[in-house]
Amino acid sequence: MFRFFSRYPAARLLLILPAIVVAGCGNNTGAVITVPNQVVVGDLRNNGVMDIAVVEAQIDETGLTQPPGLLGIFLNTLATPGTFQTAVNYTTSTAPPSGLAIGDLTGTGSHDLVVANLNRGTLSVFMESSPTSGTYNAPITVTVGGQPNDVQIADINGDGLPDLIVADNLGKVEYMLQNASSPGTFGTPVSMTISNPAIVAEGLATRGVSVAVGDLNGDGLPDLAVTSFDADGDYGMIFLFFQNPAAPGTFTAGTPITALGEPTQIRIADLNQDGSNDMVIAMQGLGDLSETIAAEDAPGALVILQNKDAPGTFATPVLYAATTGVLSVAVGDLDGDGLPDLAMASLYPEGEGYVATLLQDPSAPGTFEAATLYLGSGQPSSIVIGDMNNDGLPDLVTSDSTTAVWYENLSSAPGTFASEGQIL
Repeated sequence: MFRFFSRYPAARLLLILPAIVVAGCGNNTGAVITVPNQVVVGDLRNNGVMDIAVVEAQIDETGLTQPPGLLGIFLNTLATPGTFQTAVNYTTSTAPPSGLAIGDLTGTGSHDLVVANLNRGTLSVFMESSPTSGTYNAPITVTVGGQPNDVQIADINGDGLPDLIVADNLGKVEYMLQNASSPGTFGTPVSMTISNPAIVAEGLATRGVSVAVGDLNGDGLPDLAVTSFDADGDYGMIFLFFQNPAAPGTFTAGTPITALGEPTQIRIADLNQDGSNDMVIAMQGLGDLSETIAAEDAPGALVILQNKDAPGTFATPVLYAATTGVLSVAVGDLDGDGLPDLAMASLYPEGEGYVATLLQDPSAPGTFEAATLYLGSGQPSSIVIGDMNNDGLPDLVTSDSTTAVWYENLSSAPGTFASEGQIL
């Protein structure tokens, strides 16, 4: 997904390693284990069942080598949806991957994949060999410089061609417009700085953690929202960039929004169904500046509703407690009531982690009921929503353990999930 930053004493990989059983995707040999970072789902073969792609770091516990990153493809079984074939693995780069996005880059109906490589300053673009294959050509390396944390695919200039957008660990958001004359290739990165004066005053760096794309002011044009916090886990911010309607594909900075502490993944969706897009942010932790928050040890999801009568402005953020260490959030109708709900992946407690769901309160659109927690399989770092067994109910898929894990939505009680996920 993106690199793990925290004021907690250990980094993400150090927290995960003791909990991992050396098994999983068939990539573990000797002291080398796989640590999944980000997961996406899609019907990769256009055959009516959802497949899974996950990016994984390979970690040599001896510290003697740096194995390459991996992209694992789990194809669903058409005859028995919800059962998956053994993963096919592709090398991403010589460094661990940090982000993953899926989209049709060339307009051919394919499901192309783009991997962010934080320590290489590159993206690895995997073009599907055909729209019904679920197999991928060797990656094309796109150099963006810096340290790309997170990547998204979206047409941001309205030319009908998907572009690439990156949140960069070195305090910027970048985008690369696709070359109309050469589909699947991209122009020179355009960089926009994100800088928090409070962080600069402390002598620290403003980091770009996650980026989302969506219309945030009602003009019909896609805008950008980027999460950020400093190395100490304080001064969390969401930086907004509104598209300039007079010059498609260019942006002006909007007023940043304070986000309490450690905002990680961000998603844009119309949460209260009022016709205006809102934002939801996974909160890894609450910073030292959030003394006004009673639940200091229970971050979760930060919901920021757009002011419908003043497009481009937003209500005071509301924190919904779930559990510490939330890295990822997904939006979808989990219980079939027509309202978007939230699902989150949390690293903690060490060696286990949680999946959390927040169902929307139908009597108060845009607000959410208390969280329900499900045990993880190692330490979930990313979560997405998709119907994996074709029963009409959206399931949850996480990057966890050494692989991907899916949680079945129970038909007997829609909106509740199997207490233990199926490790692929």
